[in-house]
Amino acid sequence: MNFQTTLALLFFFLFACTEAPTEGNHLAQLGFYAGNDQVHEELSAKKKTCYEYFVLARACKDKKLYKEAIFNFANSCFASYSTDKLTLYASPVYRFIKGFHVKSPLYDEAVFEIAGLFMQYREYPYVIKFCDCISQDLPGLWYESRLLKALSLAETGKTGQSFEVYSDLLKEYKQAPQQQLVYIKMASLSEKLEKHDTALKQYYQAVTLGTGSWEAQLAGKRMIFISKTKGLPINPLFLSKTGKSLYHAGEYQNALTLLTDQNLPAEDKDESLTYIIRCLVRLNKENQVAPLIRKHLTDKKILTPLLMIHADELWDAGKRNSAAAVYNEIISTGIEPYKQQALGRITLYLAEKKAQNYKLLLIKYNSTYTDPTGELCFWYLAKGALEINNYTNAAEYLEESLKKYPQGSGADRCRFWLYKISMKRNNKDVAAGLFMEMIVNNPDSSYTWQLIQDEISTMNPAELEQHFNEAAARDRTEEARYYHSLLYATEKDRAPRDERLKALGDSIEPYSVIEQKISSLELSTNNRKNLLQFDRIFKTGNMEALTRELRFLADDEVGKSDIYCALAHYARKFGHYYVGVNAVQELLKLRGLKELIIAFGRSQV
Repeated sequence: MNFQTTLALLFFFLFACTEAPTEGNHLAQLGFYAGNDQVHEELSAKKKTCYEYFVLARACKDKKLYKEAIFNFANSCFASYSTDKLTLYASPVYRFIKGFHVKSPLYDEAVFEIAGLFMQYREYPYVIKFCDCISQDLPGLWYESRLLKALSLAETGKTGQSFEVYSDLLKEYKQAPQQQLVYIKMASLSEKLEKHDTALKQYYQAVTLGTGSWEAQLAGKRMIFISKTKGLPINPLFLSKTGKSLYHAGEYQNALTLLTDQNLPAEDKDESLTYIIRCLVRLNKENQVAPLIRKHLTDKKILTPLLMIHADELWDAGKRNSAAAVYNEIISTGIEPYKQQALGRITLYLAEKKAQNYKLLLIKYNSTYTDPTGELCFWYLAKGALEINNYTNAAEYLEESLKKYPQGSGADRCRFWLYKISMKRNNKDVAAGLFMEMIVNNPDSSYTWQLIQDEISTMNPAELEQHFNEAAARDRTEEARYYHSLLYATEKDRAPRDERLKALGDSIEPYSVIEQKISSLELSTNNRKNLLQFDRIFKTGNMEALTRELRFLADDEVGKSDIYCALAHYARKFGHYYVGVNAVQELLKLRGLKELIIAFGRSQV
């Protein structure tokens, strides 16, 4: 997302909601943005609330002032009770946090932090006790605390109880990344117990949940290590997926060894062949790839996908010339959609290099296919013409691109340059029409914002107001929106903006729905209970906790909508504009809306 679009979204984020941002968010700003030294200096000497104790504790922890961090985390546990006299050993700290006082909203988070710090001092029995004080209110925090408890149980020799905690987590948390990490923890403990066969099976459970994740890559590497150092063969049923995980981990030789194992089940061989080709390319064993592919020479429907895998892997490995040769071979097969993909990649590659006759290739592609690559082909043709000031040809290519791809990803760029060409030719009526098209059709574009900023100084606000009123009176919505946008770029008063928005009526209704949802925090899914607790996370500027909890929320379409709504609401309330801007953008995407920022207010700052 470029600067102008980000700025535009920021205007929306600041003023789409009806309430003003909450005052007194200095503590949140400290947590989000200030350095540890600034936090420590500002909060150490003053009388503190539980929230301030917590923010200071996090800064102390980051500065590796662990005893001071424990002291401040402990004092953040209660709503209105704290002490200056706390012996910073596990037993007295535990007695303190178990005291009969009103718990603060930060209690669970603070106790978890205390447990983690005492883990560093090997106070394992008390780490277990601290973890048992934590509630299940925040699913991410509960998950992390169970992992910490299981590790502490293992360190105290209670391995059976440790495995029970892991097993309970597998029942409670069903998402693949969460389960993968639990299996890795279980396998690691099995390794320590010298139960290597069991460890292999547990690592494989992590791999089978998804071969490309970092958890699966780690599990695959551990499986190879155990197999080699302990002389244990990997179960044939595990060979294919483990090999794939090793490929993703960059362990190409180990991956190749497993994928070419003679015990590989027959049903895995076809899919494994694609990864064998990838590994051979990465290992610079090109001479071994051709024989594998040539076995299918008589069946182009099998041959062509293998050639595409070969070419794409060469391309991704930076071997562009070698890849181009294979893409040409794919083109010669005539099998779609591989021919189209191969031709598109070669065409754009040669256009970037400005190779001989590249323009003919661009024209050929456009005469054959209609797709995003074709739109780029028009741009390369237009760009080449612009570079030599051939505005006639450039305009032809840009106009043809707009005709063929009126809503394409490059339509804003085409209109922008056609506007510039029209102005050079003194075709001001044509330019004005293009300007309006950009505002109406590409309100989310940085080109639109750039053009507004470039041209607004030459326009008369009174005339713009008159044109807006005339267009609104005659229900010419697009024209009215155009003039409103230009007025919006010049004003610093919300009142006339609000009046014009009433005249625009239904044209902004979808955006008003988002505005209302963010403002009132309308949440409808099972995420609601957890999302409402984001208030205290934002209040202390705790991005680490926010990132953690987001991983444990339902992420279907409705769930995502609630997540982004809550993020926008709390980010605005506590002044984290980067989070808010991105949340609003995602809400617009979910509803298939453009970033119609010009329909809303602008910053008065």
